Amino acid sequence: CLYVEDGERNAEWEQSIARASGEGLAWAILHEQATLRVDDYAAECLRRGLIPKGGDPDRPNKPWLGIPLLVNGRIIGAMAMWRHEQAFADEETSTLGTL
Repeated sequence: CLYVEDGERNAEWEQSIARASGEGLAWAILHEQATLRVDDYAAECLRRGLIPKGGDPDRPNKPWLGIPLLVNGRIIGAMAMWRHEQAFADEETSTLGTL
């Protein structure tokens, strides 16, 4: 994973996307093979019984978007991002999913 905040790479947050079962929403998008957009990362982890992971998992109301990267129906990775304020819009989710 590559973590960037305010345009600067934050290497201390970086870790493998291959997480243990039940850790973070990145695990959920890889397991479900579906885009996931939530308004509150930590609350969604708790709702799903997952352990929050990542740069700032304890910050409440932090919007998160995760998109599995699929090629011919096979997962080759995932793209996930947080925001500090506003939730991700439908248009942003669609555009990022096209990538």
